[in-house]
Formats: sequence, structure tokens, C-alpha cells
Amino acid sequence: MLKTWLKTGGIRKRGREENITSEREQVNEEEEDSQASASAGSTSNATVICAATTPPSANAANVAASDSISSSASESIKKRHKPVRKYNHQGYIKVGFSCSGTDNEPRPQCVICGEVLSNNSMKPSHLQRHLTTKHAHLQDKPAEFFTRKCDLLNKCKSTIQSSCTPIAKAQEASYRASLRIAKAGKPHTIGEKLCLPLAKEMTEIMCGEKAAKQLNLVSLSNDTVSRRIVEMADDVKNTLIERIKSSSYYSIQLDETTDVADLANLMVYVRYEHDGAAQEDFLFCQPLETRTTAEHIFQLLDAFVQENGLEWKKCVGVCTDGARAMTGRHSGVAARIKEVAPEMRWTHWRQLAYLSDIFSRLNDLNLGLQGLSINVFDVQDKINTMLKKLELFEIKVKAVDVSAFPALESFLSENELTLDEGVRDNMVAHLVSLRQQFRQYFPVMTEDNSWMRSPFSMEASGLPKNLTVAEQESLIELSCDETLKPAFRKQSLVDFWIKQHREYRALSDKAVRFLLPFATTYLCEKGFSSLAVIKTKYRSRLNAGPDLRLKLTSIAPDIKGLGTEPLQLPKGEPDTEAVAVGVSPLAASAAAVDPERTD
Repeated sequence: MLKTWLKTGGIRKRGREENITSEREQVNEEEEDSQASASAGSTSNATVICAATTPPSANAANVAASDSISSSASESIKKRHKPVRKYNHQGYIKVGFSCSGTDNEPRPQCVICGEVLSNNSMKPSHLQRHLTTKHAHLQDKPAEFFTRKCDLLNKCKSTIQSSCTPIAKAQEASYRASLRIAKAGKPHTIGEKLCLPLAKEMTEIMCGEKAAKQLNLVSLSNDTVSRRIVEMADDVKNTLIERIKSSSYYSIQLDETTDVADLANLMVYVRYEHDGAAQEDFLFCQPLETRTTAEHIFQLLDAFVQENGLEWKKCVGVCTDGARAMTGRHSGVAARIKEVAPEMRWTHWRQLAYLSDIFSRLNDLNLGLQGLSINVFDVQDKINTMLKKLELFEIKVKAVDVSAFPALESFLSENELTLDEGVRDNMVAHLVSLRQQFRQYFPVMTEDNSWMRSPFSMEASGLPKNLTVAEQESLIELSCDETLKPAFRKQSLVDFWIKQHREYRALSDKAVRFLLPFATTYLCEKGFSSLAVIKTKYRSRLNAGPDLRLKLTSIAPDIKGLGTEPLQLPKGEPDTEAVAVGVSPLAASAAAVDPERTD
């Protein structure tokens, strides 16, 4: 009989627990617990005894009673051990969390990394621990910062949901094509005149006519491409501004030039910290509509800084050319910036261009100073090398040895001439003059900052005097840390010191402020070349700022995010996408068959 009870009651009991009625759910949890605990042992024993002495009908009644009690107890335990926590937006967004999951079981989602935690983790202390351990550099950010990140996360979610529709794909293709047009510096009309017709022909040849007709959804008219470029440039600019705001320091490089329309343009680059490394990017290019005086240049620069919420006090370096408007001691741009940015250091290097015209070897030096991530130590090394070479040339010329000058040596050899005394004296005087000019423009750098480039060779007796005792102790600790040597050899100097900010904060701060400023105006000169390509005599009225930003920036625009925003067309301007948004793909295809008609 006991085996029969186990087969008919004990096994079936688990199956019946899943079909609990609503009447059982209304039973008070505490009463169920007490009933379950009081009858857990007695009921089981009693049922076993009765199973051996009672008839089958009585045995079945006992089994049903046992099922009811055990089911109620099991459900009460589940309810007691699995509470559902509710989401509080005002409280949780302050620690960087939004809501995910369902209404019955909301789950917290980090707006920074997108990680979704369990419902049990929806406690302020747990969420705060996630923020401090995984995003420690953002724990002091205000609630508005996390709100913006939350909006961006929601936008990405909607992008993923809508990215499979033909309209969304066509819109993304339009943005991609516009970005390539801007990167190449080509006229905006090239999209509808060359790119789109060529793409249709190639697709029809390779994939058939049906696939080629899908490209009718892609809008590449002149107005559409221009609008796309402006939108992507604004997106890149906003990303750049946020990065600069998050950086501890930044430096700028500025120069001015005249375009094909005889309009003066101010171009500015910025260097800042991001993701543990120094980044360089195009900041802005705006026309100087009045005069190119120092005051007008500073007003334009200051207006941009104030308009975008940047802080002058974070500016630690300004690099300009040698023009009087830039370098004036009392009224130059550098002097005006110094008034609002006391920590700023100023450098100018345009004199190299003049010297390279006089002496061919200086042209090689000028080329050596061009490139990305050039710091003041790199420049100083090349200058010192050139000074020693000039001294060597002076010694050689005095000894009537012109082998250092191949062109002169070849001329003398071919004409069977010798270097007369008068020419030799002139050459010596010129070389002496060059060395003096170099020393005037590029003073000797003190040894106080040599620890930045050779931190692992510091001895206790040779520690720099401009460091405090605590900083000297930190430098000794760093110099003895063998684990940092591989990173020092692989990374650039400024990137290495940026990454030491958390462990050696004081030393990192001093090094970054010294190394972050630009050493040359190479990027501005490179930008002027791009401006000359974009703004030609056929496009003299073009606002080249958005095109320049996309061509020169290293930041990728958020094309998928831009594609989810509602279209905002100028009044009276029809567009293929405006007709297509909100309708079926079939109707969109019909509306976009003739791009010339809709655009």
C-alpha cells in the first residue's frame, strides 16, 4: 500500500502544484508558513499509517489534503524569497541606471556600458557600487549627464528596431555617401550627377534590375547632401565638445589664411585627453568678416569657447605663427589668452619656413617637425641636432672643407676652382648668424623637466628641484616599478603619463600640462591645404566649415542615431524620404522612382 501511495500521490503532487487556483493565492503567507511547518511532519507520518489501514477512497482524500497544504507552503516560500523591486527614475538615474525588462519584473540597465543587472540588484547601494567600480571616472557627474546618456541609449535601441526597414537602409546609405563626398572634398552635386547613377548601373549589371531599383530610395540631391553634411558635422562637433569638457586640460593651435574669395579664415585645432591618450582634432574654421587684428581674432575664439561651455582655465598651451597679431607682447592673441588662461604656455615656430628658404638642410628639419603627436622634447632634440651640425659646418668651412655642401663641392670641382678667403669668411659668418638666430628663437630647455622623458633613470641625488618631497618620492616609486617599463617603450610620452593619472596623480598632472601643448602649426597648415581644395573659385560662396570638419576630424559621426531623428526640411523643400517616412516600402518605392522630380 505504501508503494501504491507513492505512485499515485507523491509523484502526481508535483504536477498538480503548477495548477494552483486563485483561491489558494489569497491565503495569507504567514498563515501558510505556520500551517506548513506545523503539519509537515505529522501529516506525512499520519498519511503513511493510514495508507496501510484505510480503504482506497479514504487514502485518496488524505493525498488531496496533503497536496493542498504542500502546494500552499511551496508558493508562499517562492513569494517570500523573490520580491520584485520597482524602478525609481529620479533616484536611480543619479547613479547612471535606467529601466529595462518588463513591468512585472523591471531590471536596471547601466546607461554607460549598457549592462543589464538582475531585479535583485535594483538597490541604490548595488547600483552605486557598479558605478564606482566600473566607471569610477564618472561617479562625480551630475544627473543631467546620465540623463543625456540615457536618451542616447534609448535612441540606439530605437535605431536597432528600425534599421531593418528599406527606408532606414536608404537613409543610412544617403548619410554614408554624403560622408564620403565630404571626406573627398568634392562638390555636393557629385552625388546625384555621378555617384548615384554610377551605383545604379553597377548594381544593375552585377545584381539585376530589381536590385538597382532599390537605389531609387537613396536621396543624394545637392540640398540633401548639404543637409546631411551639416547634421554629421554638428554631431561630430558635439562629441568633440563633450570630450574636451571631460578632459583635465587642453591646448589649441591656431592660424589664419585667406581663401579664394579673399576672405580671411581662422582655423583652430585642439589637443585633449580621451580614453587614456592624447587626441588631436579639428576644432573650428570661421571667417574673419572684419579685420584680422589680435582683438578680432581673440573675440572670435572667445565667443566659440563661451558658446560651447568650455573653460579657459583648462587651456595649458597655445601654438601660433610669428605674425604680430598673434605674438604681440601686450595686445597679441597670445597675450589676450594669457589674461583668461593663466596656466597657458605660448610657442611659435613659423621662422623655420623662412630659414628653410636660405639653407637646404633646414628644409629637412622643417619636414622632420611635421606630423602628429610631436611634443616639445621632439622639437628640442631636432633643434639641438641642427645646432651641432651648424657648428660642425663652421669648423669644416674654416678648414676649407666643403664636403658638407654637395652642390658647392660639385661646382668647385667641375670648374676647377678653389674656395677663396672672402667667400669662406662670408660662409662662416652666415653659419654663426644662423646659430644665433636658432638660439634666439629656440632657447635652451632647462633640465627641470627631463624626468618626464627618462623617469626610470632617476637617481636620488639627481631628482629635480622643482618637485616637492612627496612628488620626488612618487618619482622614485615609479622609477623602480619594472612593470611600467614595457608600457613606456610602447606608448608615446604624453599617453604614458596620461595613463599614470590614477596611481601617480601629481606627477601625471605636471607632465601632461607640459607635454599636451602643440609644438608646431603643422595641423593648421594641413587644414589650409584642404580648405583650398574644398573652397574653389566655383564654390566661393560655400560655408566650408561642415565639410572641413568631416574631412579633417578623426571622430566618426553617429549615422545610425541621426537616421532615427525626424526629418526637418527647409520650408517648401520636398524630399524623397519626407514622402516615404511613415508609409509602406511599396509606397515609398513608388514615391522615389524619380529622384529628380522629388528633389
